[in-house]
Amino acid sequence: MKRKLCGVLCLILLAGVLYTVNQKYRADMPFDASAQTSATDAAAGDGTAEHTPGAGTVSLSPASVISFCLASDKEASAALTGVWYDDDDLSVNAYNGTPFAQGTTEYFADALFIGNSRMRGFVLYAEIPDLNSVTYIGWLVGEFFTSPCIYMYGERMTGAEAVALCDFEKVYLNFGFNDLMFDDADAFVRDYRLIVDYISEYRPDAVIFINSILPVHPAALAEYPYALQERVDVYNEALRDMAIEEGCVFLDSQSVFLDEEGYMDLTLSWEGVHVHESGMRTLREYWLSHTVNRPL
Repeated sequence: MKRKLCGVLCLILLAGVLYTVNQKYRADMPFDASAQTSATDAAAGDGTAEHTPGAGTVSLSPASVISFCLASDKEASAALTGVWYDDDDLSVNAYNGTPFAQGTTEYFADALFIGNSRMRGFVLYAEIPDLNSVTYIGWLVGEFFTSPCIYMYGERMTGAEAVALCDFEKVYLNFGFNDLMFDDADAFVRDYRLIVDYISEYRPDAVIFINSILPVHPAALAEYPYALQERVDVYNEALRDMAIEEGCVFLDSQSVFLDEEGYMDLTLSWEGVHVHESGMRTLREYWLSHTVNRPL
């Protein structure tokens, strides 16, 4: 947030400099009364630009200069800060600061999918064959290194041990729903960061996608009383900040599941928590619209 604010302040400062130079340039130009009158009439109170063909002067207001800078310098700002902020939602690419790109299902060929039951649902119902995954129903982030809940190659092992046996260039992480019961976003992010650091050490060039916790519907609170949407939002904000700090990609997957009231869309979910087949296809298309290319 601080880097983004600094970027905006720099653009405002640049706009002021450009405006000052523009006024100095106009002051040095020969004055043509007829041309000036014609230009003012042509502007017709627009307030943003004055121009007469042949007169050689153009005047831009500070607001229009700022608008132009914000539009044209977004790529330059992302290249400078290493962070690309999506225009449509809260997704962020802090991996290499490039815009998100549209991909095909082949993009997932070298990806590893790690997470809880919601991630397992994606692996089962997204209609993409041969996905590599390490998932466990009810998984907590704090259990990644300690609980031998993963069954692989005929043995029980921890999530960390299972990941070490996998070959991948991208990782999709989806944790958090089960951790909502503790109502401790700081502890959640601390444990999550350990997983990210472990993967980064094992595969330094891998693109790590951190997914927002999907929304919940009030209809599910009887069975999951801790799954308050307000709590989901707090956890997701902490996840997004961590993704930026860690140089990862944050995917605002929640955004495509929200209904008009800001809860899980029941047309995409079994009971207000778990996403059914149609919902997983929706998630698949969202992830494919937010791919990030690794450096060659």
